[in-house]
Amino acid sequence: SMRRRIATIATAVGAAAFLTFMSSAPANAAVEWESHGLEGVKAHGTTWRATIDGKKYQKVRAYIKDNRKDGYHAAIRIKWTEDGRQTVKTAWNPYGYDTTAKGTLRSRKITHTYVKECVGSDASGSFKAARCGDWHRIR
Repeated sequence: SMRRRIATIATAVGAAAFLTFMSSAPANAAVEWESHGLEGVKAHGTTWRATIDGKKYQKVRAYIKDNRKDGYHAAIRIKWTEDGRQTVKTAWNPYGYDTTAKGTLRSRKITHTYVKECVGSDASGSFKAARCGDWHRIR
């Protein structure tokens, strides 16, 4: 039988760091999303707005499954925009084929949120994309 391992996703924003899990916002503020079919990636999750220490954030919880035995790691890129500015963060599953990683990303830019799937390599604690799908707006 196949075992499913839940692991922490690594994120590439400058140096690699591990994601921390935060409490969720009220259910009526959450928006569900899912991946759009890039081979090797099956991703889904939730996005919501939260206030932490008086500051507003747009948060994305992601579940990323590497579903293709091809030597690449499954990943997502999240893009937040506000007033013509953007922040992009990459989260990937560093554990390989047939595993699922779970984590939460956040940004202070809260107007719009987009996601796209990627596959690539994990070199020296950072993700290098080999190919990516298109951006899809999730909020």
